[in-house]
Amino acid sequence: MREIELRLAVVCFGGISLAVYIHGVSRELLALVRASERTARTRRGQTPTPLDPTEQIYADLLNAIAAERPMRVVIDILAGASAGGVNAVTLARSLAHDLSLEPLRALWLEGADVDALTAERNRARPLSKLLLRPLLPLVRRLAMGHGAAAEAEFTDKLSRFLRARWFEPPFDGTALAGRFLDALAAQTPVRDAGAGPDHPGSLMPRGVPLDLIVTATDFYGHPRRVAVGDPAWVTERDHRHRLAFTYRRHGSGRVTDDFGAAGLPALAFAMRATSSFPGAFPPAHLGEIDAALDARGLHWPARGAMVARCFADQIASGLDPERIWLIDGAVLDNKPFGAAIDRIALHPALRPVDRRLIYIDPHPHEVPPADLDDAGNATAAAARTPGFLAALKASLSDIPRQEPIRDELESIAETNRRGAEVQDAVSRTWDRVRPRVHAVAGAALEPGSDAAAIGAARVAGHEAARQDAGFAYDAYLRLKMGREIDALARLLVQLAPGGRPLADGGRDGGAGDDGGGGLSRLIPDLRRLAEAEGSVAFLRQFDTAYAARRLRFLLRVVNILADEPDPPPYEAVAALKADLYAMLGRIERGACDMLSADDPAAAELRAAVDGIRSDDAVSTADAARAAAGALALSDAVGALDARLAALDGDFGAACRKRLIAAYIGFAWIDVLLLPLSDPDQPDPSQTVGVMRISPDDALSLEPGGTAATLKGIGMQHFGAFFSRAWRENDYLWGRLHGAERMVDLLIDAATRAGVTTLPDPLRAKCRLFRAILEVEAPHLPQANALIRELRTRIDRIEDDRP
Repeated sequence: MREIELRLAVVCFGGISLAVYIHGVSRELLALVRASERTARTRRGQTPTPLDPTEQIYADLLNAIAAERPMRVVIDILAGASAGGVNAVTLARSLAHDLSLEPLRALWLEGADVDALTAERNRARPLSKLLLRPLLPLVRRLAMGHGAAAEAEFTDKLSRFLRARWFEPPFDGTALAGRFLDALAAQTPVRDAGAGPDHPGSLMPRGVPLDLIVTATDFYGHPRRVAVGDPAWVTERDHRHRLAFTYRRHGSGRVTDDFGAAGLPALAFAMRATSSFPGAFPPAHLGEIDAALDARGLHWPARGAMVARCFADQIASGLDPERIWLIDGAVLDNKPFGAAIDRIALHPALRPVDRRLIYIDPHPHEVPPADLDDAGNATAAAARTPGFLAALKASLSDIPRQEPIRDELESIAETNRRGAEVQDAVSRTWDRVRPRVHAVAGAALEPGSDAAAIGAARVAGHEAARQDAGFAYDAYLRLKMGREIDALARLLVQLAPGGRPLADGGRDGGAGDDGGGGLSRLIPDLRRLAEAEGSVAFLRQFDTAYAARRLRFLLRVVNILADEPDPPPYEAVAALKADLYAMLGRIERGACDMLSADDPAAAELRAAVDGIRSDDAVSTADAARAAAGALALSDAVGALDARLAALDGDFGAACRKRLIAAYIGFAWIDVLLLPLSDPDQPDPSQTVGVMRISPDDALSLEPGGTAATLKGIGMQHFGAFFSRAWRENDYLWGRLHGAERMVDLLIDAATRAGVTTLPDPLRAKCRLFRAILEVEAPHLPQANALIRELRTRIDRIEDDRP
């Protein structure tokens, strides 16, 4: 059986001081990925490498599973908000450059302290606000619970915090930016006995991108124009802001890297912006990073490129990035599922993929059982009238932060349901279409057929599919035409300087145009062009979406062939998939790449787009034809014909025949698939498994869940800022819960992959728990009692095993 890739997109929710817990979970995610990378190297015959105790246990699990089905674990997408955004940045940097998270323990256990965070000018003096002292016992009870013993550290820090300067954010934004900068710089590479040419210093497979998306909130917002009809468009303010970073080792050896030393200021800025909790921190701005760098005698050579990339929308709207203020990403996008989902379908894979979306929720807000009756309906107690302060707080903070998660999870469930339906429909349709494909393709399926024969069969397949589809083909063709015209109009808008498609201003366009005036002007012109040239000729020039769908279909077929009892050689499969993904990337990037290319087609395209004039369909047609030249779609299709023809020597006659049949037969399949597909979902058959990591899901050591384990949930999630002991507690539980859920993940993935002899999950969990306690005990002096109790619980679990 071929190696399967467990591909993870990780979403980290906000949680304020529960960032400490999320950091603990991140340690386990990184440990699993590193163990997987090292075991994969060992399977390839490369030098065995040492692992730390927890990594070794994960490696043992993977090796046990590999006896039936080798598995590689890869994290390729990270999205985070607020506290989750900070942890997403550090985890992404560790994945990109195989760095340790060990130095960041101090960031959370020592730096995430209310005294360390408070600005010097805001600190309370000995005589500050003495009148508040009698109220402290009441506040302490509300924060810690009536049954909790008062901690001296908590009481002292709460007193100082409440008596600090009022009516301005107490915490120091510039100091926090510097602390983030220092923490990133402190991450050290993990080097081992196997380091060398075969160890690239990254945990990312070659060709697989690592995407990081961190949310923030643009306080003033920037104008965006939206087409509505009457009036033609309206202007709205957009406050959502995402900061995106990428790492990728291309097949050519070139590396795209936003996580190296040159990118640290940008990453620190993202951490500072996403965690700028309103009222606690002042809004973030670029000047804070400049000040932190100046204080350390450092420079930021890549500043201009980062600003241009991360503030492109604001710049297009005529705003100065130096005067933009960002606040906490959790204000509008606390659970950034969408940012992760958008990228899932765009990431390539050289082997079969089990795609999962993992989300870390440190404090799930479950409905208490007492508020539900036996039928699951709200009881009278739950339906009581909200109080004044409760309604105000919920409307301003709680409800906006919690409601989106239901929508996203329901959307994923619906996408998975439709994906399963599409898979079934394709399978049933192919059984009926296969004889027709074989009859049309003829000699193109036989060994030795050349690119010309395959190309001729491809064209014949389109005509046969048209005839077989009957009247349904007209609707299919109109749907394709409409989507391609819209995509081409958006491409011209994107290529225009500053996002403005009309060089003379005219009645449309303008700064910040995101598809209102520009698209409403271009689309009618492009429809006239398509009618003049004919639908078939137009689509042959511009239908990149069809070419991309066909490539994705072929990649799925290659995965099926690679997983059969008599598969093609691994090297042949890997080489073919690498080439197919390179073609897919070229098609999807399209003319946008031409803007930076030293090529006559690029110059022609720039001139044509700059020449678009209001009320001038000819200039639009000229720009479209220039885009067709830059896209060179016919060349890409010819290259694919040639690549499939070249499969003779290394793929096997039977597999080659099946793959070419799928290539020609996609003309029939697409008539079925296109009406079922969403333009924003490139692969309608893809399904995504969802897994939550939270205290309520890891109950082996403490069945009480969040309330029984985490201390930082107090004071509206600010609690752990006031106590080192609480931070140690939450960090340790984060590691333990993360370890338990990693075992659950591996066992579930192995089961779905058909592995029948599975490792004992409870034994693996207990081994991990003991290893974590052993490693962390020297660093957590205030958690000694908890560690002793946990060791007792582990003994009890092992004694109770049958």
